[in-house]
Amino acid sequence: FTQSFAQTLARESPLAVYHAEDGMPVVPGTVYVGRGHQHLRVAGGAARPRLEVSPEPTALLYRPSADELFASCARVFGGPTLAVVMTGIGKDGVVGAAAVAAAGGMVVTQSRETCAVYGMPRACDEAGLSSAQLTPDEIRELLLQLSPQHAPQRRS
Repeated sequence: FTQSFAQTLARESPLAVYHAEDGMPVVPGTVYVGRGHQHLRVAGGAARPRLEVSPEPTALLYRPSADELFASCARVFGGPTLAVVMTGIGKDGVVGAAAVAAAGGMVVTQSRETCAVYGMPRACDEAGLSSAQLTPDEIRELLLQLSPQHAPQRRS
């Protein structure tokens, strides 16, 4: 499922989209789709970040875990991190979103009325972690605004 999802996104998005592979370099303005039943994390330093794809830890309830991804981004990138929590069951993402917020980053959740399942976004909203509740279209626009390739040109 994740490979075909990455291919569909690649056709539909103006951003580069890849099915995540272990060791792949992290490039700004690029979308990485995690693999099924594998955690996706960012490792290395902020100057040379790379993806880490692994089934470990297997004891976590969710795999892939948003908590694992968000916490790793907070460790590697700190303040410039944006965590986006979209529709999903349970509370996965709250611990990682808290790490992002503590590092000075920003957390955005999908708006309740647009979620198929308001579990994950609700958990972040109720924890007071979300800076904004946005529709999927608004999330798309935010990501494009923040993408180096698509940000509006500034005049000096």
